[in-house]
Amino acid sequence: MFFNIFCYPDKVDESLEKLKKNPIFSNVIKLNKKHAIKAVMKESLLNTDDDKILEIAKKIKKIKTIRSVTPFADRVKDSKHKEITPQTNKLKHIFFDIDSTITHLPSPIIHRQVKDKFAKFTEKNVTVYFCTGRDKIQVEKLIVQFETSPYGIAEAGGIIINSNLPNGKFGDRTEPDKLLQYVQNKYKNVQIDEKQQSRMTEIVLKKETITPLQLKNAIKSSKANVEIHQSKNTYHITKKGINKGHAIHYVTGVDGLNLGEGHIIYSVGDSNLDIPMFDATDHSFAVENATKEAKKAASVCLQNSGPAGIDEIYDHMFGFS
Repeated sequence: MFFNIFCYPDKVDESLEKLKKNPIFSNVIKLNKKHAIKAVMKESLLNTDDDKILEIAKKIKKIKTIRSVTPFADRVKDSKHKEITPQTNKLKHIFFDIDSTITHLPSPIIHRQVKDKFAKFTEKNVTVYFCTGRDKIQVEKLIVQFETSPYGIAEAGGIIINSNLPNGKFGDRTEPDKLLQYVQNKYKNVQIDEKQQSRMTEIVLKKETITPLQLKNAIKSSKANVEIHQSKNTYHITKKGINKGHAIHYVTGVDGLNLGEGHIIYSVGDSNLDIPMFDATDHSFAVENATKEAKKAASVCLQNSGPAGIDEIYDHMFGFS
């Protein structure tokens, strides 16, 4: 019995020291993944009942340096999520970005073939999720249309659909708005992306209206506690610690599906916005048109995007016919 623990950026060492002092663990080590720790329970505690394990996980998560906790024992379930917890034979899970990953620019429309291609994964007991920069309403509609998992990630990690979070908000606008107010006063030409003005947890700025140096200086001067992730044409500005990777850890951790040992998590994307998602999953795919940074971060670089890219991923996962 052990716990996989995902920390806030630059808080791994601090978390490690705190966990080593916990008497229930026999060993606490850093994992190769960024910000991750494995904490192994003492042998004398291996018969601890399910409720106690969940209680331990929740106590660990209260440590301020820790983002999410996953107890690795297949028998651990949280009754709140019984209806949407995968069956034990659903060992693989795949998170898909949408724009420029399963669509072809300039069209924002997902090709109708994608539904059938997702169904092939379902037949192999793979659970499919959307993990996108699109807003909550759009993703909720797509979940129904494409028959994916009822869990979905929107606003680049700021919204987790079908979670127990109020309005699904994993992040909030307080810190991003602080930065926005500063840049709008300082740089008169800066523009919010008009397609993404209704965001609940992030600010999306057009790249063409502010330089990277101006943005860096604005963060420093405003003292806004934010992180920036780039898509091809925009900057996504979220509260520090809010991104696709942390959202995936929330979904798959004790606050979500409580995935047990043996589950494998995949992700698919095209932009720098997807790099935290790649870092948070066991295997990752960058589509053909991905940025060079995304390709460098991914486990596999595909030769295609869109529906053909999905076929290629299927072949990688299940062998070439």
